[in-house]
Amino acid sequence: MNCVICKRRNRAAIEAALEAGEPLVEVAKRFRTGYGDVWGHWRRHVKHIEPSDVSPLDAMTHLLDEALALVTPTNLSLPALRLMERREKLMLLAERLRREQRKEERETPFDIEALPEWQSLKGTILLTLERFPDAYQAMVEALEKSRKDHS
Repeated sequence: MNCVICKRRNRAAIEAALEAGEPLVEVAKRFRTGYGDVWGHWRRHVKHIEPSDVSPLDAMTHLLDEALALVTPTNLSLPALRLMERREKLMLLAERLRREQRKEERETPFDIEALPEWQSLKGTILLTLERFPDAYQAMVEALEKSRKDHS
């Protein structure tokens, strides 16, 4: 079988993306090639990457792709057409889940109070300001207000 990716000038870049753990779907989009081509290349030639590095969504898509690979114009049937339709729905769902995951990662609040480095710095600042009661009180109030505003 001829490997499409092996013939590409950017084969090394595609392999580097795969080795970096980039999802197969994202590699296919970024390099403007078919998902099946990327999966096939990964499976046949990039052997040092363990299958566990493939996301569950990519694995499910691959299983459907393997089933669809068995469909030819001579054995095209209604169940095969339904399988193709479900693959498209899976791809849309996978993309939606990836978008939601990225959005959730961006929206996850960052709790600086939980960091030991912040606690140490805050302690140092307050200790330094103890000789200046007005500045110390202003800092305590500002920190408390900031904490309330962000909780």
